[in-house]
Amino acid sequence: MIPRFLRRPHVSYNPTLNPRRPWRVETECVYFTDVTDPPRKLVVPRGYATDLASVPRVPGIYWRYGNTAVLPAIVHDYLYEHNPYGCTRKEADQIFLEAMHEEEDPSAITSRWVMYQAVRVGAWRTWRRYRKA
Repeated sequence: MIPRFLRRPHVSYNPTLNPRRPWRVETECVYFTDVTDPPRKLVVPRGYATDLASVPRVPGIYWRYGNTAVLPAIVHDYLYEHNPYGCTRKEADQIFLEAMHEEEDPSAITSRWVMYQAVRVGAWRTWRRYRKA
């Protein structure tokens, strides 16, 4: 099966619930990935709270990368926080890259690569914090 979103979630914004994670998944998100061995269906459940893509609020960076890769970011955040499938950090990041490829215009390879490299370089603290919790 080809990697793809099998069910796209409906998300709602409510900063009063959690200002750091104001977006709530209202209908489950289902993504099929070829990154894992064997390939598998990943499910982000209804009710999961996220901040979507954590793009630094530096004007040039946010202007270019803000509000992109929303669905891939939901899956990536869920894998980092809960990791119900036993993925490695590298697999979670590769799933993020794979999902961005599925969601974006094929000409956006530079954007995908920059965002993938950003999580590979900068997200290790978040991964470690969730593994300790």
